[in-house]
Amino acid sequence: MFKLPKSLDMQLTAVYLAPDIIPQGQIGQRFSLDFGIKKSIQKNKGELFINATDLLNTMQIKNIQSNDFKYVSTDYYETQVIRIGYNYKF
Repeated sequence: MFKLPKSLDMQLTAVYLAPDIIPQGQIGQRFSLDFGIKKSIQKNKGELFINATDLLNTMQIKNIQSNDFKYVSTDYYETQVIRIGYNYKF
């Protein structure tokens, strides 16, 4: 098993959204994969971090359908975000 140093934390998150019923019909399933890593510095008073959301760019609506029509497209939300930062605890 891979063991991280005590001053390093990592997190991997997967989000799945099942098909959804809306007034226009039904939206297909969607999912997202997020990742983050944090390193404690300055005797645990400071932290450097980087995290990213929707790594695979899969949080998108591909189709909406009902009995009367079918709308097919790929709508990309602005869900791919990368954050780099520093926190200091007083």
